[in-house]
Amino acid sequence: MPGGGKDDPLRDHLANCTGTRKRMTFAEIEELTGRLPDSAHRHRAWWGNNASNVEAKAWLDAGWHVESVNQAAGEVVFARDVTGPTRNDRRPATGRLT
Repeated sequence: MPGGGKDDPLRDHLANCTGTRKRMTFAEIEELTGRLPDSAHRHRAWWGNNASNVEAKAWLDAGWHVESVNQAAGEVVFARDVTGPTRNDRRPATGRLT
């Protein structure tokens, strides 16, 4: 995208986060993206995980989705989309068959 999108810093920030959950305040997000629209403060649907919305595309492209939103507290919790086996999913090696 020429010049980059205003949501690219949020995407990049989330892409560099570790762990499986990331709680962010609206103010922290606004430090990255600029002012959130009033609808983000009032409507849960704004935070929907719909890839056709440019804002949602930022967190989805980074491998995260919105798990919960607390508009009264001005907080959102992102959860990492885990794909593929994790260390805990691996089966222990078994003895060789003879």
